Amino acid sequence: MSIAAIVNGITALAFACAGLANLFNVGDVEANFRRWGYPRGWRLLTAGLELAGAASLLLPSTRLVALVGLALLILAVFVTLLKGRERFPHFIPPIGFFAMILADAALQQLAWGV
Repeated sequence: MSIAAIVNGITALAFACAGLANLFNVGDVEANFRRWGYPRGWRLLTAGLELAGAASLLLPSTRLVALVGLALLILAVFVTLLKGRERFPHFIPPIGFFAMILADAALQQLAWGV
């Protein structure tokens, strides 16, 4: 098994866990979404995007689209946190997720020989 496959699996697992946390409202994330001005249930849309992205990462034919889509999702998280004037600790998880996306994309390019 290659390092690219391992990083891809870790990235997919991380997004699947985040999606499940949103889906099941772990830690009352719904309250955070409402505080940031999103309509009720917006966390469910986010959960669906995270879970779909995680699943798509596992398929070579959809991996690139998943990486781009998940990167856009994390950029939206950064915008939300900036607009919400959140403190730095709130930025640590999305920084980690974005780093995983970048590492995954870089390793995929190496594996593809680009």
